[in-house]
Amino acid sequence: MEKHTDSTNASRQLSVNTTTNDSFKESVEESTVRELVNPNVSRVLNFVFRQLLQEYVSVTYLSDIKIAFTNGHPESFVVLPIEELDEMLERFIVKSRQSYVKSLIIKEYETIENANGQMIPFLETKTKKTFSGADTTYLTRKKEVRDSFKKPNMAGDAVSYPVGGVVLNADFNTLRTDSFIVDALLGQGEALDCFNSHVQEAKMQALYIENAQKQLEHNRVQTEISKVGRENKLVAERLAAENQRLLLAIQSLQGLSSNPAAFAEAYGKMFNPQQNVINT
Repeated sequence: MEKHTDSTNASRQLSVNTTTNDSFKESVEESTVRELVNPNVSRVLNFVFRQLLQEYVSVTYLSDIKIAFTNGHPESFVVLPIEELDEMLERFIVKSRQSYVKSLIIKEYETIENANGQMIPFLETKTKKTFSGADTTYLTRKKEVRDSFKKPNMAGDAVSYPVGGVVLNADFNTLRTDSFIVDALLGQGEALDCFNSHVQEAKMQALYIENAQKQLEHNRVQTEISKVGRENKLVAERLAAENQRLLLAIQSLQGLSSNPAAFAEAYGKMFNPQQNVINT
């Protein structure tokens, strides 16, 4: 008994523990602050913020038809294209009911009403040759089946969504985005009275006069610069002419180097011109 008691007490020993869990979340937020200044004096400047939206268009349309049959058991489930409708009827429908079932299918899908209430032809009967050369007919989807769903936009124009089938339904869902645009609109009401309007006109005229004076000063400086440029050009032309004259003189003297007397006379005339002396 003592052994059993000790074993039971050991298995039923309880302990009380205190635990503390601390959790914190750290995040960083960035913001941009811009100061908008209205440069106009007499009119208010309005800033319009528009949030951008996204529109999701879901168009449900019928593009093809397949025929399925089942008798309730999973292994009996069969899906065949509409072109093999006759084979499916012969396989699963009694002969006396085949024409009736086929007429129901043709009546349901030969023309289909679209989302706008228009009846669109969808099925047609075609004829083809068999291996034996006999003609056989079968149902098939029209190849040229096209449809579209039109929805007016905010500008008043109709936006078309073309599809390769018959439109059965169209859903439009609008989703807000994280982007927006800002547009500035100038108010039409005047905020100044007659006196202050004239004061603003006087300040405007003063600015015009100041700008005109600066323009005149600028034109005067440009004229002086042009004048100095013309004078420098004349000086350069004179220096070029003098250099040309000296070059010709040196060439002439080189031709007289064999005659010292003629060389000295020519040199004196060129570089030591005769000066008139007035005796008083």
